[in-house]
Amino acid sequence: MVSTLGPPGVWLKCPHGPFGVDRREPARPAAAADPGRAGCAQAYMKSEMPSLGVRVPEVRRIVTAAFRELQPGSLEELQAPILELWRGAGWREERYAASDLTGLRLAAGEPGMLPLYEEIIRSGAWWDLVDGVAHRLCDLMKAYREDMTPGAAAL
Repeated sequence: MVSTLGPPGVWLKCPHGPFGVDRREPARPAAAADPGRAGCAQAYMKSEMPSLGVRVPEVRRIVTAAFRELQPGSLEELQAPILELWRGAGWREERYAASDLTGLRLAAGEPGMLPLYEEIIRSGAWWDLVDGVAHRLCDLMKAYREDMTPGAAAL
């Protein structure tokens, strides 16, 4: 799928995203990763994508810190790094982080997020990845039912 959502985000300074080896903060992934949990998490998810074993609250803390660096001024400036993180994810937690970024106030209730949600749902195609955006998609469908439902105006 080719994105029309804008250029890649510049906030991802390293090739591995917020959980990879970051030249600015090399201790961050070591502090967040839990190798003892990683194998169990990957087995539980029945996923080929490896896990770092980072607990969800820690993923959210890292996402919050990354957002402070990002400070997007527009929806497009938010979507580009989300897609860069999602598409370039080498760890499951990077996909969780991308999904969490879709919940920022800037994106709430925005129909322009629909192509991004679609990509996450289609390419993620697993409950733990889809759950993060499913309620956001549902909110959009409720708010824009006539626009999003073929033939809804005729009902």
